[in-house]
Amino acid sequence: MTRIRERLAPARTGRARDNGSASGHRLLPTVPAGAARLVGKFAILSLIPTAVLGLILARDLSSQIRARALENATQSAQLVARSGIQPLLAPADLRTGLSRNRLQSVDAAVRANLLGRDVAAVRIWGLDSKVIYSEDRTLIGRTFPGNEELDEALEGKVESELFDGARAEQRIDPTFKVFERYGDLLEVYVPLVFSGEERPAGAFEIYLPYRPIAEIISRDTRKLYLLIVIGLAFLYVLLLPIAYRTGRVLRDQTVKLKRLLSREQETVRRLQELDRMKSEFVSTASHEMRTPLTTIIGVAKSLRQPQFAEDTALREEFLGRLEGQGDRLLQLVDQLLQTARLEGRRAEPQIESFDFPTLAQEAAGRIDPSQMNVELDLPRDLPPMVSDRGMVGQILANLLSNAEKYSSRGSVCRISAQPWGEGIRFHVEDHGVGMAPHQLEQIFEPFWQADSSTTRERGGVGLGLYLIKLLVSALGGEISVESQPGQGSRFTVSLPNRIAPEHDADLPGGLVTVGQASAL
Repeated sequence: MTRIRERLAPARTGRARDNGSASGHRLLPTVPAGAARLVGKFAILSLIPTAVLGLILARDLSSQIRARALENATQSAQLVARSGIQPLLAPADLRTGLSRNRLQSVDAAVRANLLGRDVAAVRIWGLDSKVIYSEDRTLIGRTFPGNEELDEALEGKVESELFDGARAEQRIDPTFKVFERYGDLLEVYVPLVFSGEERPAGAFEIYLPYRPIAEIISRDTRKLYLLIVIGLAFLYVLLLPIAYRTGRVLRDQTVKLKRLLSREQETVRRLQELDRMKSEFVSTASHEMRTPLTTIIGVAKSLRQPQFAEDTALREEFLGRLEGQGDRLLQLVDQLLQTARLEGRRAEPQIESFDFPTLAQEAAGRIDPSQMNVELDLPRDLPPMVSDRGMVGQILANLLSNAEKYSSRGSVCRISAQPWGEGIRFHVEDHGVGMAPHQLEQIFEPFWQADSSTTRERGGVGLGLYLIKLLVSALGGEISVESQPGQGSRFTVSLPNRIAPEHDADLPGGLVTVGQASAL
């Protein structure tokens, strides 16, 4: 025999079990198989932008190193010009040129103190772009107009540019012989301003060997590259643990999101099912109300007919039909109102002490013997029950009504009971059509019926067993059912004794919500 138990927590505890899954076991987090691959992909993909960032940074800083090296060389040329050459000259030298003796004196000082590894060549220009001095005597006295850098220097600006052999060859410049010895040169133009004067009296043109400058640039660039590689590698290594922890957090969040999504999907499914059942309930309730109302209206119209005024027997029959259909309609309305009160926590148990056998006999007396016989199997020493007499009576009445609805005419239904801890456990057993195992999981759901069509043989709106569930929950008990198709069903209700109000003025409320009840 298939059995299902619907356990309802006592209302005064306010607890509801949360199984966490359909199987009743709590879901444990699992480690996705792709967690390690996520970190690996991050390591590979992050290496590319890191390398690109390093290259961009190295290129930018390398340009800055080169610019700084050239700036330092230019400042060095200015220092050479103003401290090593300018003291050898006088303002008249720039205006009239150097005499033979002065030329030999200046040339000797320049060759002895300046020319060599640090300075490749020196020229001194006058305001008219004429060469005043050069270590190459053939250039002295010559004019070279159209030199933009020289013009800027004569205006008071320091100018410099990288001067290569190819360019010297194109200009047919005699200094090409200097390239044969030094290679590329840095050409620097420095304004020549004497003390006490504001405007330049001429300009210096100094050629510095580029090879030492290039060596400085190359050395600093190598250091820069090494530091960038070390820094980015260190940063990359630091990011891997962060990526791993981030991957774990994302993994855990993914697991939680999957759980939430699963729960939301289940909630949506239940809401859709509840919506469908409510739609069926509206249709069924409309049909159930229409049937007695149609009968009542039809009988009332018949009683108005003159030919029925003197027929006492027929009037009694009609009045009995009116009473029966009115009771049916009242029972349906009572079920709806009581369900709404229980779901809305507006019905508090009225605790009192009463005799259960007497209550069971009253419930059995309301069943038509021609439809179903009710047998009572109750021990004489059954203790008094302390609970809500009306609610317990409603539970018995609904169980008997359910048994009558699904049993054949003249069948037997048995009510039995025995003590249960400090309360009472009673059983209602019928020999009706029974239920299949898959139906047992749904019988306590609201609006559910095995046959919900409007042409079904048995009436009702699917609230009887659901109302029983709410009542049992309000009383802090539990209910279970055993059933087998073709052999009938056996409902078992276990109710604890509650503390009567006269014994405890602080009695807690006993009603739990529908959500709590259905989750148990």
